[in-house]
Amino acid sequence: MKLFQIEPEKIVTVTVKNPKGTVINYKTKAVFGKNDMLFLEPVRQGEKILDFSGESLAISVTYAQEDGTVLEWKKCAVKNVRYQKVPYMVLYCAVDAVTVNRRETYRHFLGYGGELQYGKNRKARKITVRDISVMGVGIIMEEEHEVADLGLLNLEFRDEEFDLPIQLYAKPVRKEKLDENQIAYGCRIVQSDMHIGRYIAAKQKSEACRVHGTNFKLPVK
Repeated sequence: MKLFQIEPEKIVTVTVKNPKGTVINYKTKAVFGKNDMLFLEPVRQGEKILDFSGESLAISVTYAQEDGTVLEWKKCAVKNVRYQKVPYMVLYCAVDAVTVNRRETYRHFLGYGGELQYGKNRKARKITVRDISVMGVGIIMEEEHEVADLGLLNLEFRDEEFDLPIQLYAKPVRKEKLDENQIAYGCRIVQSDMHIGRYIAAKQKSEACRVHGTNFKLPVK
């Protein structure tokens, strides 16, 4: 399947990877295909339209079909354009999609605010929960620490989609400096107040329902 053959109104995930290996996923909607290119709604951060056309960024696209098969297009070219006075993000991929095993690779992007307790005084600090998988969670905060000094983290956040409070304990295993003010930490989940696998499965099912235009009710606990 070619990238431009994705039908209008379908939800796709655009994955952006920088030279340092930082990966962020963005969801957006296909609008139409034209001249072997796929036109999508631009990705926004507030009122600002994000631009991923830098040569140093690696762009890939994943799309869940109605039968549950997940397709991926790698090494995509991307450009923000205005067509008939409307802004779009345009993607092109020279090769067909490959099928991926979502159960093995799935990491769900969250972007939720949360509170983190760590260190000797266990004072709560505001952080961002970047993503989550069955085994781990990614967080972003302003303070930089050595991974070995953080100890066991107590993380709390609320899933905004499900209005669901989540608490878990995690052990930092790596860190990455994103810029002068943000440090990303990858953590292994040690314990949680809920079944993480079921939670992620619910997020996947909710995403599939949005793609298919059906309703979804949460049975996570």
